[in-house]
Amino acid sequence: MTTPFRRFYNTDVKLLEIKETGVYSKIRQVKELCEVMADVQPYNGGLLAKEYGLEAECQKRMFCDNNEHLTEGNYAEIHGQRYKIIYVEAWDMGAAVILQKVTV
Repeated sequence: MTTPFRRFYNTDVKLLEIKETGVYSKIRQVKELCEVMADVQPYNGGLLAKEYGLEAECQKRMFCDNNEHLTEGNYAEIHGQRYKIIYVEAWDMGAAVILQKVTV
């Protein structure tokens, strides 16, 4: 299904899975799951609390087509910066995803 919002999707976003193993020396495995096009916008925790009723620090919100890899705990990489997916709201016409900046 093609959404009318697709015309606003102007940013390439890599969806990642990051796992750490090891007790004493952490070994990080980064797996690229897929790439999506999205409309990425600045966002903050105050708006998150007002619009979604959630208390969390966040820096970005993105709108994109639904994707099986858009799950809380996965990561999004945008222009070399990584963000943890902390909330996903899926609709018939796509998804709204809340992102928290990380240094991974």
